[in-house]
Amino acid sequence: MAGDLDQLADLLRGMTPGLKPAEISKISQKAAQALRKSNASRIAANVSPDGQAFEPRKFPLRSKTGRIRRKAKMFQKLRLNRHLKAKVTTDGFEVGFPGNATSRIALVHHEGREDYSSRRRKRRIKYPVRPLLGFSRDDEEAIMDAIETLFD
Repeated sequence: MAGDLDQLADLLRGMTPGLKPAEISKISQKAAQALRKSNASRIAANVSPDGQAFEPRKFPLRSKTGRIRRKAKMFQKLRLNRHLKAKVTTDGFEVGFPGNATSRIALVHHEGREDYSSRRRKRRIKYPVRPLLGFSRDDEEAIMDAIETLFD
């Protein structure tokens, strides 16, 4: 995955030598938006960047009823614009989860860490690895398509 990112970065650097800083910023903005959109759609589909489905939730023996306990998709709010942000910097762009609570929840699931099950902190749970953010060939194509719209 890192090699793919390096190739894309080299390709984008090759496109930018004759461009003004404002044009480079537009390219970065389009690329960041395309990557954020593709990651959000993958999170909505509960699929990792490599195309595998997330491990489903585990239900307790005495399962409660309700919206969360039914077979609802995970991370419904985590993929929204207010949580999953695309940020353009002078060096490039970032797509991630800013904020303390949001980034902690995303990191716990992304890396498969251990965390408390509720606010009362009664029980620690080991969460399975569910990679939320990533980069795939489809993302590279989406970024290139978004950039091409600027040059048309």
